[in-house]
Amino acid sequence: MSKPAPLNVTVSRHVAAPPEVLYDLVSDVTRMPTYSPETIAVSWIGSTQEATPGARFKGTNRLGTSKWSTKPTVTAAERGANFAFKVPGKSGALWTYAFEPSGDGTIVTESVFNLQGLGQWVLVGTNDQDLPVTLAVTVLVALVVSLMSLVGDIVYAYLDPRVRYK
Repeated sequence: MSKPAPLNVTVSRHVAAPPEVLYDLVSDVTRMPTYSPETIAVSWIGSTQEATPGARFKGTNRLGTSKWSTKPTVTAAERGANFAFKVPGKSGALWTYAFEPSGDGTIVTESVFNLQGLGQWVLVGTNDQDLPVTLAVTVLVALVVSLMSLVGDIVYAYLDPRVRYK
């Protein structure tokens, strides 16, 4: 069985409403069944009953005859600006919503990103404008490319007798 490809989907729409109103609708996760054909129930876990970073909620979903539940964690909650949550587990996705004022309304951008490990670390670091993460990834990528180039040169010299480095 092959490894599933990363998922990265982004959709933006202009809505004739203030960013704060739209944020309030989206960040109230208990309303999610109203918007999603897959989600059938959502409730907050613990004493927190609103979107704050670290808050958790339980979402129950159904697709055809399959039914499952997840317990995502809110990762960003800035009224009128952004809302995000991370679904736990190996297949867990990062869902983000950005609200940008535009003329007589708001541009709402919904994104779902699912790439575990380095890809997700880069995305979260970039979205949070985390300079150390961005620099670390840039240096890591440069190092990997340089090492792979060196290995390629050594293998090439070994396999082709016409190439000799002095």
